[in-house]
Amino acid sequence: MKQARGSSTDRRAAVAVKKSRHAAPKVQCPNCSGDVHCIRSRQMTDLIREITYQCLEDDCGIRFVAQLIAVRIIRSAWLREDLDLPVVLPPQKTHPPPPEEARAA
Repeated sequence: MKQARGSSTDRRAAVAVKKSRHAAPKVQCPNCSGDVHCIRSRQMTDLIREITYQCLEDDCGIRFVAQLIAVRIIRSAWLREDLDLPVVLPPQKTHPPPPEEARAA
């Protein structure tokens, strides 16, 4: 006999209790825009991680795979020589020039 699935509220509570130290990025279900949770995650290359999600909505429940890809470096103390990522430093904060009235005073 097939066991009945728990409600989406029960599954959400179970997922909340089972939080890991390394949480997967929060995304929505591409099918119903509902909440999803990570089923598994694996490192594909140095720059790519594949994450399998499952929708928590009873009417949906689809599973899908997403990829997390490193695209650029914004800060680093050192870099490996073989790491092929562009280094893009954040723009320096600059202050706007004072208004004309303030300069004339």
